[in-house]
Amino acid sequence: MLLSFNKVSFSFASQQILKSASFIIRDNSKAALIGRNGSGKTTIINLIKGALTPEEGEIVKKRDIKLGYVDQHIEERFESLELLDYIKLDFAHLYDQEKRIKELEHEISRMKDGFENSASYNSMMEEYSLLIDRYEREGGYTLNSRINSVLNGLGFSPDEYSKPLAKFSGGMKTRAQLCKLLLKEFDLIILDEPTNYLDTDSLEFLEANLKNSRTAALIISHDRYFLDSVVDRVLYLYNKQIEEFPGNYSDFSEIFEVRQNERIDEYDRQQDFIKKTEEFYLKYKAGIKSKMARGRKKFIDRLERLNDPRIYSRNVKLDFSSNVAMESGRVIISASGLKKAFGEKLLFENAGFEIERGSITGIIGGNGAGKTTLLKMILGQDESFEGEIKKGHNVFYGYQDQLLTGLNPKNRVIDEIWDIKRLMTEGELRKYLAKFLFMGDDVFKSVGSLSGGEKSRLIMAKIIMGGANTLVLDEPTNHLDIESKEVLEQALVNFDGTIIFVSHDRYFIDKVASGLIVISDKKIKCYNGNYSYYREKSGERYSAGGSNETVRQAATGKSDKKEAPAGPSEKADQPASPTREYSAAQDRQPLSKNAERLLKSEIEKTEALIAENENKITEIERIFAANALNGKPLSYADLERLNGEYAACKKATDELYEKWQQACLKLGG
Repeated sequence: MLLSFNKVSFSFASQQILKSASFIIRDNSKAALIGRNGSGKTTIINLIKGALTPEEGEIVKKRDIKLGYVDQHIEERFESLELLDYIKLDFAHLYDQEKRIKELEHEISRMKDGFENSASYNSMMEEYSLLIDRYEREGGYTLNSRINSVLNGLGFSPDEYSKPLAKFSGGMKTRAQLCKLLLKEFDLIILDEPTNYLDTDSLEFLEANLKNSRTAALIISHDRYFLDSVVDRVLYLYNKQIEEFPGNYSDFSEIFEVRQNERIDEYDRQQDFIKKTEEFYLKYKAGIKSKMARGRKKFIDRLERLNDPRIYSRNVKLDFSSNVAMESGRVIISASGLKKAFGEKLLFENAGFEIERGSITGIIGGNGAGKTTLLKMILGQDESFEGEIKKGHNVFYGYQDQLLTGLNPKNRVIDEIWDIKRLMTEGELRKYLAKFLFMGDDVFKSVGSLSGGEKSRLIMAKIIMGGANTLVLDEPTNHLDIESKEVLEQALVNFDGTIIFVSHDRYFIDKVASGLIVISDKKIKCYNGNYSYYREKSGERYSAGGSNETVRQAATGKSDKKEAPAGPSEKADQPASPTREYSAAQDRQPLSKNAERLLKSEIEKTEALIAENENKITEIERIFAANALNGKPLSYADLERLNGEYAACKKATDELYEKWQQACLKLGG
């Protein structure tokens, strides 16, 4: 065990943040800390770092624990250092050893024959031998290659190694700190929203690094794809407490739903019991059964009341399905011969594509590839390009930018909509705003006081009230916590019109996109399907240390949008998309009857093993859910055993599904 939170309570400005919160971080574990914005995640991090002190409870850490984290700012005294020198600061002892080794080698080589048995020679050889062993043990021989690998993996080019830190952006300075974190040896590292300052390539490098590292990690992130790839445990902060879940984010979502349904059932049973008991008391408090009635009344007065779990429901719904003023024509956008550059910097050329009505198209690419620029070209906000972009018939755009502009901070929420529809009554406006989760007095809040997520919802309410049939969204999940993202995803899938968006959130792209426009290597390519489909078809893999490593696919379902067309298609005068379907049947050799029989037998056996494993997984989840409800926590030994069995079953099931899929493909379907 590295760290234990034991019934920790903490308040800030009379507001209780944590109440008897408990959890454990074990050796080598990769744990996600998730919860709504403002729930107290940063407070927990500061308590672990020692920046805050618990009011009640205790935080127990392993003796001499090596704790690593990224600071908010680089100290001013380091700003003048070149990037490579800054990274090397933590390894000065190894460079000193290297220098001394070279000095000794030089001295030893200068000694003439006949000095081999002298005291001076023997002393130098002993020092040299000890130093070589220590240098090798501490990683001196691989240090420079590791530094280069991490710098490159996190997006620094060799020509930036000599660049002073002061000339880097805030995000790149944070990456430099992350480089140091990954290169040093720690027992536990804390990563607070690492996906906020990393592009996709750097994220995939970080994922590979964390998965291959024996260092434990506590990660705060809203990037569910990242969490699915890396973590083996989820700590969910809600109602001022922590609940632990085994597995990654997708596992957490499934188990939480099971536990939540159990809690709702228990709450409803208690409410029913209280109601019947109170009715009994009122009926018999003055009669022959008065003593019994008073006894029951005392019992329910002493009863610890359960909170309604629905307050913490993750199934809130946002409604974008109405107010589309007019259906557009079949083709929303038709682009051909596009070339865009800023001075000598070329973004893309010879590009063309079509976007059809009802599609949800994601635009993806690396930092600076031209994603937002392409959005502005589509909107007509940037006309300095070669080629042609034609807007389709009856296409009405609704645009949300990254900075959430277009709101008057002095207005009330309700005024923002009233300014669009003057003839609507207050009741009608409140009913409309409720679809965007502005309930009760929320509609009278000042716009300037809203959170990023609330502003995002209000802009969407304005866009849709304006009758837009084509939503154009630039990084729509930037200001949202995980639960808000899931609410947005469902609303977008149910939108009656067309959606074009830019996003770096791979899980979000997987959930909503029916097609992708990918900007890479100064070209634009189109793919039907979501992010996982694109990765599969494009054959892209992250290469680390000379070996290819597949990025783990997010466990997501297909879009629920009915009869949504395929994604964007490249124009006829453009090179054919590399995602054209290939039929394996073209090259499949016919199977012999014996081989076919053996394959069918293998498939049946594999299906039986999958069913057996899934039954075990369900049973363990039932035990976890029951444990959460009965108030009698499992012993650490039982918890470790069950966690181990659960992880083993999940891994075995994944492998069996892979085996089953391969067998089915060989069989022909």
